[in-house]
Amino acid sequence: MGISDSKLNGKESGPLQKTKLPIPKGEMIMHNRTSSGGLTAICAIVVGLAYCVIGLTHFLMPRENLLLASGVDRAFFESLSSNPVPFAIHYWAFIWASLFGIGVVLGLYKVFRVENSALLTLASAWGIVGLSISALNFGFLQSQALATAVRFADLDPAAQAAILSVGFKNLDPYSLMGFGLVGAWSLTVNILSLRRRLFPKALALIGCSGALLYEMVFLGTTFHLGVLIDVAAAGALVVGPVWFIWLGLVLQKGQGRAVAA
Repeated sequence: MGISDSKLNGKESGPLQKTKLPIPKGEMIMHNRTSSGGLTAICAIVVGLAYCVIGLTHFLMPRENLLLASGVDRAFFESLSSNPVPFAIHYWAFIWASLFGIGVVLGLYKVFRVENSALLTLASAWGIVGLSISALNFGFLQSQALATAVRFADLDPAAQAAILSVGFKNLDPYSLMGFGLVGAWSLTVNILSLRRRLFPKALALIGCSGALLYEMVFLGTTFHLGVLIDVAAAGALVVGPVWFIWLGLVLQKGQGRAVAA
């Protein structure tokens, strides 16, 4: 008739008792990677394709249309009014790369969040802010440039001189947000991946080189060094598509080595 100690203590014993075992860290990484992989993979592949377009149109555009490197002058408007298509495609590609890039930042934060890293949280916030401003700024600059180029030749000399003097309203005049902060996020994510073996080593190394290309655009815009932007654009033709598309495939298939528990 005695009552067992386990029941007196309010606990069940025997086969009905369920024990919740902790998930090893490596398995948690793989779970996060596969559960968040679908949408993040799509976003990454779209960004990779957009960078193909960005790199190609950079070299298809007349030199005068390279707004970030050269600024605004009379030749810019004359060239843009005669053939606006490469410029428009180039800027639309940046807009879409930025918007879908936000999805990549959020998706990778979910994959890596088991690390509980304050640096990762800060870098992810920088990436989201930078890409958001990038999308707005490229849309804003594109609309101003195309609208002004159409009517620039018909303006009186005083109005033309005023536009050339003031230029366009720019939300990110030094590309600190759209390239500097995004590059910092990319470098953080790829170094973390290297240290913890979250993704293939070659993928992380390519990502680190891509982060440096982002910073080259930042420096090239700040100091009006077109050669740096040309090098970054050439890299965007290779590094950008390879990293983002490969990342998308890894996330989609849940490949890669898990972090050791």
